[in-house]
Amino acid sequence: MKRKQLTIRLLFILPFLSMAFYQQAQVMWACNDPAGGIQIWFDYNQNCPNSPGSLAGLAEIGFHSGANGWASVVAWDDANATTGVNVGNDTFLVDLPDPNAYYGTATTAINFVFNQGTVNTSEPWGAEGKEDDGMGGCLDFFVDLLTITETCPTATSVHELLLRKELTIYPNPLSEEAVISFENDRQENYDLRITNSFGQMVEQVRQFSGDEYVFHRNGHAPGFYFVTLTNEQGQFFSGRMMIE
Repeated sequence: MKRKQLTIRLLFILPFLSMAFYQQAQVMWACNDPAGGIQIWFDYNQNCPNSPGSLAGLAEIGFHSGANGWASVVAWDDANATTGVNVGNDTFLVDLPDPNAYYGTATTAINFVFNQGTVNTSEPWGAEGKEDDGMGGCLDFFVDLLTITETCPTATSVHELLLRKELTIYPNPLSEEAVISFENDRQENYDLRITNSFGQMVEQVRQFSGDEYVFHRNGHAPGFYFVTLTNEQGQFFSGRMMIE
């Protein structure tokens, strides 16, 4: 589904997501959901090194896909398009409860790529997620549904995985400074990172235990910046702000 440009959500990760299942050393894998359909997991840390831009730290990424050899395309910005949701450590989950209904055809295989369209609609393909072809290039991902043998460890949907809360950045856009506010009633320690649209870190605060942080522009160039906070339990949220 389409997102408003300045929509910012807190992603609260359930404890079982730290299991080794999604920490496999491969860029993409798929499993059969016991409740029906499939889950697709994408580890951005293993992304094709020659893909443009950076998807690191994004709460959601665009899922641009098609069934049976790109015959029935659901574009990343279609009204009914799903997304890849960051479930921690830049591992993204795509949940397809019914591939046949999603693509409007009997689906035996899915071709897909990821992009940054959900957070940067003006330049959706400025950052991509693809597979390394082993020869210096990148390939689209491909999943043959008929050969998926793994069963997902639990019946899960994106809505069941995530408790979404509001993260507030005000003002946004900002000219000189902005206050980043979030729920932290237990005063847990978070690693706060702010990166620019090229994935370069411009600010980092370790062991931050408050619930408000004042970001000062300090000469940073106009554009989009991404805020991520992660605690020791892997609880994670991400937001976007813009400097005028």
